[in-house]
Amino acid sequence: MGSGDRQPLRPRSDRHRRRRQRDGRADVGIASYENFIQTDASINPGNSGGPLLNLRGEVIGINTAIVATGQGIGFAIPANMAKRIVNQLIDRGKVTRGWLGVAVQPLTPELAQALGMKLAKGAVVSRVYPSSPAAAPSSTRTT
Repeated sequence: MGSGDRQPLRPRSDRHRRRRQRDGRADVGIASYENFIQTDASINPGNSGGPLLNLRGEVIGINTAIVATGQGIGFAIPANMAKRIVNQLIDRGKVTRGWLGVAVQPLTPELAQALGMKLAKGAVVSRVYPSSPAAAPSSTRTT
């Protein structure tokens, strides 16, 4: 059993992002949006996909990946996310996810200065993917 502590891999600030990069908790590389439970439970070939349990024996996640360079660091898909996917598969036969069709990057102080912005806070749309909802003719573009 793992610790069961939920620690999403989504930085809340530059300080958190730098700390996660330093300790290996950013960019697991499984998906473009990463929302996993970090665990110290052993995940080995053959038991990936098994349940992650809390101390009460409740399933809280599905063991999914390990950090090859980490020592005993694993990640699990949260059970509530898995339940939504299962329900969609039962009801519709497929999973429908929202997709805007853009790539974003952090607004760094250098980029803010180049764009003539006073504050380096937020994100910048760095790419609009062709044939995406954001690229549709009805999309309004502003600069």
